[in-house]
Amino acid sequence: MDRHEGFDFDGAKTVIKDLAHFHAVPEAMKLLEPKLFQEKIKKICDIKPVEIFPRSSKFSQAIVRPYLLKPPPPPDNPDGAPELTKEVLIAILEEDKKCVPAIPNFLEILEEQRKKGFGGLFAVEQKEPFATMVHMDMWLNNTMQKLDHKNRVIENKFVDFQGISYGSPARDLLFLLITSVQTSVLKTRFDYLLKYYHDNFTKVLRELGCDLASFSYQDFVEEVKAVFPISIMHAGTFFLLIIVFGKKGVAADPTQADKLVKDDLDPKAREKFRFIVHEAYKRGWMQ
Repeated sequence: MDRHEGFDFDGAKTVIKDLAHFHAVPEAMKLLEPKLFQEKIKKICDIKPVEIFPRSSKFSQAIVRPYLLKPPPPPDNPDGAPELTKEVLIAILEEDKKCVPAIPNFLEILEEQRKKGFGGLFAVEQKEPFATMVHMDMWLNNTMQKLDHKNRVIENKFVDFQGISYGSPARDLLFLLITSVQTSVLKTRFDYLLKYYHDNFTKVLRELGCDLASFSYQDFVEEVKAVFPISIMHAGTFFLLIIVFGKKGVAADPTQADKLVKDDLDPKAREKFRFIVHEAYKRGWMQ
């Protein structure tokens, strides 16, 4: 699929349904057969993902591998990985007056997350009871779709599992929505897609005989809220603006991110970033 276009409504539903299934099966194993889960699933999730990016890439050599191969930096001494400047991010939000009230809250998130350094983007939350096996790189380029004769998505496959971790399924869902679903779909169907994921997640748990008392929709929304700050940094300020909407035919070079200005970034990416920030602020996810 075209990463500059993203999934339409039907395509998003197909992928989200599979994502919910992917999360719910190991969740059920954790609940019903905890010993087997620890031996077969959690053990894999705990492997340190040193090889997330190819050794040969500029990004890997300059940022990812050096971080993963050394202890995390102390909070007051971030690892200094190149990132979009605060001024660029503010300028993007100021393009729409509706986003201006959200800027102070966004800057608080920005400061808090950047204290953790670039490696903090790869940290995953392990809050129970939702914690399960998560992909950690759930965007359009790590999926494949089978189309019917009218080019409609009818089946989906996930690929690229080297980042598998144990953490919040909301992290994968937000990453997918922010990076890979059309902005027009998010503007009209955001609540529907959140509920659609939860419906399919709990459907699988129910079919496998799990107690759903701790998995209400409200509990899930709180889970989404809890991971939003790190998600807007990982999926939004980094992946969406730099990687997803990078120029086609040219390898993205995130090591130069701190040299970019607002007009270097695709207008579609800026529009989606503003929508996500405004939507989260409106929902109280940035408090």
